[in-house]
Amino acid sequence: MGSMYPEKHSWIVRAARLLFAAAILFTLYEAMERHPLAILPPSSSDKVLHGMAFYLLSFLMDMAYPSNRLLLQKVLFLAFFGIFIELVQVYLPWRSAEVMDFIADCIGIALYLIPALLVRQMLKRRSSTIA
Repeated sequence: MGSMYPEKHSWIVRAARLLFAAAILFTLYEAMERHPLAILPPSSSDKVLHGMAFYLLSFLMDMAYPSNRLLLQKVLFLAFFGIFIELVQVYLPWRSAEVMDFIADCIGIALYLIPALLVRQMLKRRSSTIA
């Protein structure tokens, strides 16, 4: 039950770990930047960007560390990373920390996690009925 990838696909895990590390660094850089990357029009809420970023981080972390036994640790790591970003922004005069940003981060995590868990349950049931 440990990993969802057979040993022959371990290159996927290594690539995902590299991408996850890069995404963490990019997210941290953007969180401290004076003029963060504008992906959405200015009228769009930055809460959408927070949700999208943490959805992607959740996906990459799940691919990088595919063990189901690490689920709580993965969620806690990402949640604490969101808190860390907001705490850093308290000390940056050009940025502001907001509780709603953290809530958007958690929503992004949940939007990835809930369907991922449902799919895993369906696959687990399917494989047990086939065997």
